[in-house]
Amino acid sequence: MRDITHCPNCQTQFFVSEDQLSQHGGLVRCGQCLHVFNAKEQFVPTSNPTPASTAPVETTVPKVAAATLAPSNDAAPSGWPAIDLALEEPAASTQQPEAKPAQQAAPPLNTASAETRTALTSEQPSPDITHTGALAELPHDPSSIAEHPPNDTSKLNTAHHPANDFNDLVKHAKRDSNQKANRRWPWLLGALVLVLTAAAQSAYFLRNSIAIYYPKLKPQLVQACEHLKCSIELPKQIEWVVIDDSDMQEDLAHSGVMHLSSSLFNKAGFVLAYPNLELTLTNTDDSPVLRRVFKPAEYLPPNTDIATGFTAGNEIKVKLAITTQDVSVAGYRLYVTY
Repeated sequence: MRDITHCPNCQTQFFVSEDQLSQHGGLVRCGQCLHVFNAKEQFVPTSNPTPASTAPVETTVPKVAAATLAPSNDAAPSGWPAIDLALEEPAASTQQPEAKPAQQAAPPLNTASAETRTALTSEQPSPDITHTGALAELPHDPSSIAEHPPNDTSKLNTAHHPANDFNDLVKHAKRDSNQKANRRWPWLLGALVLVLTAAAQSAYFLRNSIAIYYPKLKPQLVQACEHLKCSIELPKQIEWVVIDDSDMQEDLAHSGVMHLSSSLFNKAGFVLAYPNLELTLTNTDDSPVLRRVFKPAEYLPPNTDIATGFTAGNEIKVKLAITTQDVSVAGYRLYVTY
């Protein structure tokens, strides 16, 4: 079964089938103006013809022909069309400009018998069909309807439909959001890699300071340095090492031998590397006559673990014997260095 629908944009009417309507929920595209519309919502209302009378048609047709063909066209009721729908082209009007109104031709029809009127009703289409405004716009040639059938719904231009426009906007928004999210992840991963790289470089170059202020991390730093071929060195901050007391005496039992005694104190709150001791002997003019640097292994007590460092708040007693043969010593200077 085919129905008639019309384009709301250009008012062109088409035949549509159930197969076309079922493909895309009734959406079709006008072959004239390419406007997309819902054919189900634009059906042209039609009415079935009035049921014919139960009286035999054969006996009434001659009477109808005799009664209806004799009068001219000006006797036709005003409610009926003046053309024959069976013709391919509209019939030329036979009415004169001075024709009387159709109401004056009504009496001849009234003289017809009830049988004649019944037959006439059965022959003529329903007034609802002939005077329907939408059907009046149909082309007289049925073949012209087929010339512009609705396009295949698979080629619909859905951009013209408001609902589809809204759906497209939603799809575009979601796609843009997904694209932005997809573009954001590489930047986030790159930033994370840069942060981790910067943190690793900082930990490498500041490993000694980290080991000082965060002693709990020192084992992990030492383990990492084993793979990186580096080492964790003890801090060398000489300002925290103080010579608490020092004294130099000549050895009376051995000529040319002098004994130095001193104390070193770590005032820092963390472990320091053991410093070197620099001893300078002077003459009576306070000019240096002998200078020597003592390393930790030379002034520390035997079996001292130098790698553990100078612990915070610890004090070290230093005792050294210096040979001064053929040198006249009047004084000395003692410094700590790294």
